[in-house]
Amino acid sequence: IGSPATWVYMEPLLPTLKNLAHQYDFQILIIGSGSAESADAEVEFRDWHEESEVADIHSMDIGIMPLFDDPWAKGKCGYKLIQYMACGIPVIASPIGVNTQIIDNYENGLFASSTGEWRVALEKIIKDTDLRNAMGDKGLLKVHESYSLQKFSPKFIGLIQSIIQN
Repeated sequence: IGSPATWVYMEPLLPTLKNLAHQYDFQILIIGSGSAESADAEVEFRDWHEESEVADIHSMDIGIMPLFDDPWAKGKCGYKLIQYMACGIPVIASPIGVNTQIIDNYENGLFASSTGEWRVALEKIIKDTDLRNAMGDKGLLKVHESYSLQKFSPKFIGLIQSIIQN
């Protein structure tokens, strides 16, 4: 999932993904970004729609968030990872910026920097259904414990009350 501006992060990984898709017989789902020249039997492009976003995520087996190690990427939020994890989807991401706080490597997801690391991480999760399911479950737990409305609403209300009282 991403905007057209984030396609630059995905594009270098596409040959590796296509190779793996051919080898392991899966389809790559890209939502909200992409290039028509990249479309083929292994790649499905969908427009992003708020009303279908959760269903689209639930149709995935692995969520990815590749980034470059540059100032812009270091400032990106990890909302995409949190969305995937909230749906119980295991994640693989570049260890950049806030991603390193969201992912507990080998617990609720994996980190990958180079093309080779991405291939290894993807194959690990593709081949091991138990690991994929366990990472998805642990990711969901992390979202509930660290990012949910239930967790933060009392703190937010307390903050607002303290501002009003001062």
